[in-house]
Amino acid sequence: MPYNPTVTTDLGYFRFHGRNANWFEATASERYDYLYTPDELKVFVSDIKKISGTTRNTLVMFNNCHTGKSVKNALGMLKLLEGYFPA
Repeated sequence: MPYNPTVTTDLGYFRFHGRNANWFEATASERYDYLYTPDELKVFVSDIKKISGTTRNTLVMFNNCHTGKSVKNALGMLKLLEGYFPA
């Protein structure tokens, strides 16, 4: 599915599942066993900022939950967005 950030309501929502190439053949735990690198996360920062400036609320959710990777990535994204607060 191509990445195309589009706003249709007053809620912005980014959901990260991981990027495992074997998504369809993998088990549930394998499917979500992915740790985004800081460089992979940086790609989304400008879109998150842009959309959060046009919506009432913006949520960034990590569903790559296997072995705590979602928490690690959420903290990494928080660091990348540090100091950014939309008007």
